[in-house]
Amino acid sequence: MAKVAVANLKAGMKLLKPVVNETGMVMFGEGTVLTNQMITRLSKMNISAVFVEGGQQRTKTKEEALRELEQRFARSGENEQMRMLKKVMIEHIEEIYK
Repeated sequence: MAKVAVANLKAGMKLLKPVVNETGMVMFGEGTVLTNQMITRLSKMNISAVFVEGGQQRTKTKEEALRELEQRFARSGENEQMRMLKKVMIEHIEEIYK
């Protein structure tokens, strides 16, 4: 089982956990085979990642991913846009490793 970012989903992948909306309603049940339309819908629902069968396994720990991010942004200084981008990426990493 792997948590895969919606941007990396492919038609034919099978959900291992149900996908629920912000009110808790099940949108796609466990075992659902994803189509391109479903993937587009997930993206529009602002869902960042889902659990799928046979997805790519993590090769880094959360701490390693955050440390790597710090290194990549080390030379960005006080640039406001880069700070905002870094913040978004930290939030994304935190979400993926839940």
